[in-house]
Amino acid sequence: MLNKELFIKKCTETDVDDILSLQKDVIDHLVDKSVLRCNTKEMFIHCVKEPNLTLGVYHNNSLIALSIFVDEKGTAEDLSINIKKDDNDVCANFKLVMVKDKYRGMHLQINLMWILERYAYENGYTKLCTTVSPDNKYSLSNIEKSSYKFEMEVKKYGGLNRYLYVKDIKSFNQVWNDNLLAQLNNYIKKNEMLEFNLENYYNGQENILYNGDIVEYKNKNNDKLYGIYFKKNNQPMICIFDKNNQRVRITKFTKTINEYQISHYYISGF
Repeated sequence: MLNKELFIKKCTETDVDDILSLQKDVIDHLVDKSVLRCNTKEMFIHCVKEPNLTLGVYHNNSLIALSIFVDEKGTAEDLSINIKKDDNDVCANFKLVMVKDKYRGMHLQINLMWILERYAYENGYTKLCTTVSPDNKYSLSNIEKSSYKFEMEVKKYGGLNRYLYVKDIKSFNQVWNDNLLAQLNNYIKKNEMLEFNLENYYNGQENILYNGDIVEYKNKNNDKLYGIYFKKNNQPMICIFDKNNQRVRITKFTKTINEYQISHYYISGF
């Protein structure tokens, strides 16, 4: 299966029943049920409300994976109360990733973590905290691969043993963003056309676009333009690769370019 067959969207309260069904399916397939906390409907309703972000991954209109970012400041759910932090740190929880059994092995967990991380960075957060069961080897591996650092062992969720991990994101993403802008400026300087391997990217919504994502424009003749989305001084921009005119250019992000209109958004981590 290609990533392109999957669609990522921001979940709302209308998706909560699908989320509960996914949770049941995931827990039913676990040998050790204690490695995953069973969340209530009320908790998921909370998780889809801003500033929280719940992302759903759909295949053939069926929810097959989920990731959740939550700001729990001032509540018992705030994981940052257990860690050392600077006065100017703004912390939140990387709460949860769930993936249906038959879709495991597609790197969905790591990719969803990355999408939540960039959302957190763009909204001014500096640290993300998460817990994982010591017996959840798959999640432990992905968390460590994603540069989360072990902080301590804690008792959570009614006395369950959990490892607490923290990731400092305030500088990590700035370096990545600076490198992206430097790359785009280099493409313009050389007038270099790119070939986009869209099979590696996910279809997604405009409201989760971030620096490095790819936008496809199409005209009535099905001719296509591709652009790399980014923000400069908080202004949405796009670097357009126009093969017809053999020109690379940067312009303000719009849904229409001449006779071309957006047909797809690709969540890429370019």
